[in-house]
Amino acid sequence: MAITWFAAVKEVSGLFKDIGGLVAKSNATKKLLYSELELNLKQFQNAYKTKATYDQLIEVLSNERITKARESAFIFSTIKAGKIKESHVKDPRNKRYIGEDCEWLFNQHC
Repeated sequence: MAITWFAAVKEVSGLFKDIGGLVAKSNATKKLLYSELELNLKQFQNAYKTKATYDQLIEVLSNERITKARESAFIFSTIKAGKIKESHVKDPRNKRYIGEDCEWLFNQHC
Protein backbone atom coordinates (compact mmCIF):
# COMPACT_ATOMS: atom_id res chain seq x y z
CA MET A 1 0.00 0.00 0.00
CA ALA A 2 2.84 2.42 0.77
CA ILE A 3 4.24 1.98 -2.73
CA THR A 4 0.81 2.72 -4.24
CA TRP A 5 0.55 5.88 -2.15
CA PHE A 6 4.03 6.95 -3.22
CA ALA A 7 3.14 6.44 -6.88
CA ALA A 8 0.01 8.57 -6.41
CA VAL A 9 2.08 11.37 -4.83
CA LYS A 10 4.44 11.22 -7.77
CA GLU A 11 1.53 11.59 -10.19
CA VAL A 12 0.08 14.51 -8.22
CA SER A 13 3.43 16.30 -8.17
CA GLY A 14 3.64 15.81 -11.94
CA LEU A 15 0.15 17.25 -12.27
CA PHE A 16 1.14 20.35 -10.25
CA LYS A 17 4.20 20.75 -12.44
CA ASP A 18 2.04 20.59 -15.58
CA ILE A 19 -0.48 23.07 -14.14
CA GLY A 20 2.37 25.39 -13.16
CA GLY A 21 3.68 25.22 -16.70
CA LEU A 22 0.25 26.12 -18.09
CA VAL A 23 -0.04 29.09 -15.73
CA ALA A 24 3.45 30.31 -16.65
CA LYS A 25 2.64 29.89 -20.34
CA SER A 26 -0.63 31.77 -19.86
CA ASN A 27 1.16 34.64 -18.09
CA ALA A 28 3.80 34.77 -20.79
CA THR A 29 1.10 34.81 -23.48
CA LYS A 30 -0.68 37.67 -21.69
CA LYS A 31 2.52 39.69 -21.55
CA LEU A 32 3.15 39.09 -25.26
CA LEU A 33 -0.41 40.11 -26.12
CA TYR A 34 -0.13 43.29 -24.05
CA SER A 35 3.17 44.05 -25.74
CA GLU A 36 1.69 43.59 -29.20
CA LEU A 37 -1.33 45.74 -28.37
CA GLU A 38 0.91 48.46 -26.96
CA LEU A 39 3.03 48.45 -30.10
CA ASN A 40 -0.07 48.62 -32.31
CA LEU A 41 -1.42 51.56 -30.30
CA LYS A 42 1.88 53.40 -30.80
CA GLN A 43 1.64 52.67 -34.52
CA PHE A 44 -1.88 54.17 -34.58
CA GLN A 45 -0.64 57.30 -32.80
CA ASN A 46 2.31 57.67 -35.17
CA ALA A 47 0.08 57.15 -38.19
CA TYR A 48 -2.28 59.85 -36.91
CA LYS A 49 0.60 62.30 -36.30
CA THR A 50 2.19 61.70 -39.69
CA LYS A 51 -1.15 61.51 -41.53
CA ALA A 52 -0.25 58.07 -42.88
CA THR A 53 -2.66 56.31 -45.21
CA TYR A 54 -4.67 53.30 -44.11
CA ASP A 55 -2.55 51.08 -46.31
CA GLN A 56 0.63 52.32 -44.62
CA LEU A 57 -0.89 51.75 -41.19
CA ILE A 58 -2.05 48.23 -42.02
CA GLU A 59 1.47 47.30 -43.13
CA VAL A 60 2.98 48.18 -39.73
CA LEU A 61 0.27 46.64 -37.52
CA SER A 62 0.84 43.16 -36.15
CA ASN A 63 -1.47 40.38 -35.03
CA GLU A 64 1.06 37.54 -35.00
CA ARG A 65 0.93 36.99 -31.23
CA ILE A 66 -2.85 37.16 -31.21
CA THR A 67 -3.01 34.53 -33.94
CA LYS A 68 -0.56 32.27 -32.08
CA ALA A 69 -2.57 32.65 -28.87
CA ARG A 70 -5.77 31.69 -30.70
CA GLU A 71 -4.05 28.64 -32.22
CA SER A 72 -2.92 27.50 -28.77
CA ALA A 73 -6.50 27.85 -27.44
CA PHE A 74 -5.57 30.72 -25.11
CA ILE A 75 -8.54 31.90 -23.06
CA PHE A 76 -8.74 35.61 -23.82
CA SER A 77 -11.26 36.28 -21.05
CA THR A 78 -8.38 35.88 -18.57
CA ILE A 79 -6.72 39.07 -19.81
CA LYS A 80 -8.93 41.70 -18.25
CA ALA A 81 -12.26 41.45 -16.50
CA GLY A 82 -14.89 43.98 -17.41
CA LYS A 83 -16.49 45.48 -20.42
CA ILE A 84 -15.83 48.48 -22.62
CA LYS A 85 -17.53 51.54 -21.16
CA GLU A 86 -18.67 54.64 -22.96
CA SER A 87 -15.87 56.59 -21.28
CA HIS A 88 -13.30 54.30 -22.96
CA VAL A 89 -14.54 55.16 -26.45
CA LYS A 90 -13.04 58.30 -28.01
CA ASP A 91 -14.21 57.96 -31.60
CA PRO A 92 -17.98 57.82 -32.29
CA ARG A 93 -17.37 55.07 -34.89
CA ASN A 94 -16.36 52.73 -32.06
CA LYS A 95 -19.51 53.13 -29.97
CA ARG A 96 -20.69 49.76 -31.27
CA TYR A 97 -18.05 48.12 -29.04
CA ILE A 98 -19.52 49.50 -25.81
CA GLY A 99 -20.57 46.60 -23.60
CA GLU A 100 -18.21 44.07 -25.21
CA ASP A 101 -15.38 42.37 -23.32
CA CYS A 102 -11.76 41.58 -24.18
CA GLU A 103 -12.49 38.00 -25.21
CA TRP A 104 -15.15 39.14 -27.70
CA LEU A 105 -12.80 41.72 -29.23
CA PHE A 106 -9.97 39.23 -29.74
CA ASN A 107 -12.21 36.50 -31.10
CA GLN A 108 -14.22 38.75 -33.42
CA HIS A 109 -11.69 41.21 -34.76
CA CYS A 110 -8.24 39.62 -34.93
